[in-house]
Amino acid sequence: MFALVLLAGCGGGSGEDAVVTTTTNPAIEQAVASAAAALSPVGEGGAAAQVLGTLGPPDAFVVTFEAGPGGATQRRETWSYLELATAVELVDGDVLAVQPLEPLAGPAIAPIWYDPLAFQPGTTVDDVRSMLTDPAALVSTEAPPELGVDLTVYAGDQLLVAFDATGLVYAETVPLAVGAGS
Repeated sequence: MFALVLLAGCGGGSGEDAVVTTTTNPAIEQAVASAAAALSPVGEGGAAAQVLGTLGPPDAFVVTFEAGPGGATQRRETWSYLELATAVELVDGDVLAVQPLEPLAGPAIAPIWYDPLAFQPGTTVDDVRSMLTDPAALVSTEAPPELGVDLTVYAGDQLLVAFDATGLVYAETVPLAVGAGS
């Protein structure tokens, strides 16, 4: 297990900054629960596309690739919808759970220009660079030896990705807080 911390600037591939705030409106919570209930059950696949079609692109996400049952690569992800204070957890494109998120302390700039489905095991560093407004903004570092993992970590433009010898293993987008001291 390892932890990575990212401090990055804002901006985006399409210039579509989204300032979001959270709400605790019960009507919205009910709408999210209804939408989640209508998604494909686990094992039927295709739910990720349904989530995008129903809730739109996530405000932030984490995607990981790891060995699953039988050694096959498993895609695990969490898509965060900050205004709805809701996170959707998916495994190999199936909805595993819909969880509440802690409300934000204030508005944030969400990196909605990134598509979680664009991050695949075969995604390369050059593919990631092409997603950034300024490809030179992507900086890299090696994971410290004390972590016991052989990773190269890249950060830039509210995006963090990690590659090991097999390829992409981690992608995360990071909303930036708006306001005093941010």
